[in-house]
Amino acid sequence: MNLTHMKVANRLAIGFGLVACLLALLIFLGLSRMAQIKERMDEITMVNTVQSKLAAAMDSSIAERSLALRNMILLKDADELQIEVKRLAVQEKKYADAEQKLSAMFASLAGTAPEEKELIEKIRQSSIVGTPYFARAQALAVDKKPDEAYQLLRFEFRPIQKKWWDLLRELNALEETQNTQAMQDAEKAYASARVLMLVFGSLALLVSAIAAVAITRSVVGQLGCEPDEAAEIAAQIAAGNLTCTIEPKHNDCSSLLFAMRSMRDSLAAIVSQVHVSTETMATASGQIAAGNLDLSSRTEQQASSLEETASSMEELTSTVRQNADHASQANGLAQSASEVAGQGGAVVSQVVQTMASINASSNKIVDIIAVIDG
Repeated sequence: MNLTHMKVANRLAIGFGLVACLLALLIFLGLSRMAQIKERMDEITMVNTVQSKLAAAMDSSIAERSLALRNMILLKDADELQIEVKRLAVQEKKYADAEQKLSAMFASLAGTAPEEKELIEKIRQSSIVGTPYFARAQALAVDKKPDEAYQLLRFEFRPIQKKWWDLLRELNALEETQNTQAMQDAEKAYASARVLMLVFGSLALLVSAIAAVAITRSVVGQLGCEPDEAAEIAAQIAAGNLTCTIEPKHNDCSSLLFAMRSMRDSLAAIVSQVHVSTETMATASGQIAAGNLDLSSRTEQQASSLEETASSMEELTSTVRQNADHASQANGLAQSASEVAGQGGAVVSQVVQTMASINASSNKIVDIIAVIDG
């Protein structure tokens, strides 16, 4: 891909587009990894930790009820017995609430392991089996039968209680293991995200640097110099300074600076030609002016000659008119003579011919005068 044949806007769009794509990919990977980390942390804080606390609450409830029954066996005062009875009721409710929440979480969460479902079911069965023993021991203690209550708790309920506790503690250990695994997954996701962000961040920086250098070199290569320098040279040429220094780089025959130097040289040649043509035109104008003066002088002389000719023609016209009057008088005399001298026909005929010639000449003179008047 040749950047020199592309528009500057397209070059910038490609460069920034590549950087933007890499940044978008970097953001996507970062968000994706952060989502994984958040999922692991939510699993730790909002699932496994909660489930572990609920299992611990159930374990504590069993221990608290066992302690309450022991106290009831040992205590004799009725008020103190009632305190332990209430304690048993409170702990029993706590256990039931915790078991209900834990069972609901295991049933609703998609990530619940089969081991968790199996353990909660076993714990529920142990609860069904072990809870009646608390009620029986409480009744015996309230009825002042501490030995029977002790025997019940010591020999009958203890194996059930141990199994119950073991299941709860196994569930708690499973939740701790899952927490540990989730923390390890979160650390792996963080390490992977860090590596990916470093790689793609470095790649984005590298691509942006390469794009910046390539675009800068292509633009400066087309300009042939810095934009400020090109603007200053253009301003000098526009101001009429055709002697400014323009030095393109070696082997530069296509840049803007090279074109500006060619333009300057062409303008200088054109100005020189215009100067020579102007001098030639000035010389020719001087010659034309001298010719015009000579022509004006000759025209004045011709006008004077025409005036003299017009005066002569007026005198000629006057003479011709006088001749025409004389000819008319002669014609009248000839006619009179013709009546008197009938016998001088030959002479009269000659006179008539002469007068005709004179008349024709008069007509010609009239025509000439008309032409001269025109």
